[in-house]
Amino acid sequence: MVLVRDDVTKSTHSEERPLTADERSLARWMLEHGSSDAPTFLSGGLRVLGDFLYNAAGNLRGAFIFEQSGVLAGIEVWGPDVPNPPTLPSPGELRPCEENDGQ
Repeated sequence: MVLVRDDVTKSTHSEERPLTADERSLARWMLEHGSSDAPTFLSGGLRVLGDFLYNAAGNLRGAFIFEQSGVLAGIEVWGPDVPNPPTLPSPGELRPCEENDGQ
């Protein structure tokens, strides 16, 4: 199940479809480089498994991957100046949010 957000109508809906190669690659990388327990998908409420920042065309962006009740629930890509960035970052663009503590 993939959650899709429409910038024009501001609506969100789910689609039953397999992940694209880019979505799968990004999810795998974020899980491998997120929190130490990210790959285990421990049961519980909504939990962030990896939180990252990146720059796109000189603009700060963020991406996080999360689970709910032991099931991968989604990847959220955001930007303070763009509500929904139009493209996914490549894994090489991501850096953990912790690298920015104190900046």
